[in-house]
Amino acid sequence: MSNKIKVSSTQQVRKAAGQRLNYVSISVILLALTAYPLSVFSADESQAVVNRLQESLIASMKGGAKIGFAGRYEVLQPVVLETHRLKSIARVAIGRYWRDLSEQEQKTYLELFSRLSVSGYASRFWKFKGEHFEIVSEDTLKTGKKIIRSDLYLDDGDTIRLEYVLSEVGGEWKIINVIAKGISDLAIKRAEYTSIMSKDGFDTLLVKISETIEKLKNKHIEEETQA
Repeated sequence: MSNKIKVSSTQQVRKAAGQRLNYVSISVILLALTAYPLSVFSADESQAVVNRLQESLIASMKGGAKIGFAGRYEVLQPVVLETHRLKSIARVAIGRYWRDLSEQEQKTYLELFSRLSVSGYASRFWKFKGEHFEIVSEDTLKTGKKIIRSDLYLDDGDTIRLEYVLSEVGGEWKIINVIAKGISDLAIKRAEYTSIMSKDGFDTLLVKISETIEKLKNKHIEEETQA
C-alpha cells in the first residue's frame, strides 16, 4: 500500500514539474516576442509585419513538443491577430455569403476562423531543426497592396518560397493572404467554404471548421506525449 502511494506521489511531482517547465518555457517565449515591437525589425513597416510573424513562428518551432500545441497556440495567437487582417480574410473566404449572415453569425464565424488560423500555424510550425526565414524581395501592386517574398530554409537544404500579400488601412500594414509554393491559402479556403455554403449551409461550415481545428490539435499528440 505504501509503495503505491509513493509511486503515485512521485508521478504527481513529475507531472507538476513538467507543467511548471511548460509554463516557464511559454512565458520566456512570450517575453522575448513582446520585448521587440514591430518597428525594430525593419524600417519598412510592411516587412516589419512579416518579420514579426516569422520571428514568432521560429519561437513556436523552438518551443516544439515541450510546450505542446496549447503552448504554441498561446505563443502565436497574439502575433497572428496583430499581423493578419483576419476579418477581411474571413470575409473573402466566405464570398457573397458574408452579407447573408446575421451580426451574431458573422461574429461566431470570425471567432472560429481566427482559431483555425492560429491553429494552422501552431500545427505546421512545431519542430525546430535550424530553419530560418529570409526576405528576398518586395513589390508594390497597382492596387497599393504589397507582396513580400520570403524563403524558409529547411534543415535538409531545401527552401520553401512564401509570398505574403499585405494591405494598408489607417496606416497599418497587415497580411491578407499567404501563398506557399504558388498555392494561395485564401483561394483554397474560398473554394471550399463557398461550396459548403451553397450545398449545405452555414451550420455545416461551422462544423467543418471545428473539425479541422480538432484535427490540427491532435496531429502531433503522440510526439508531444513522448517529449
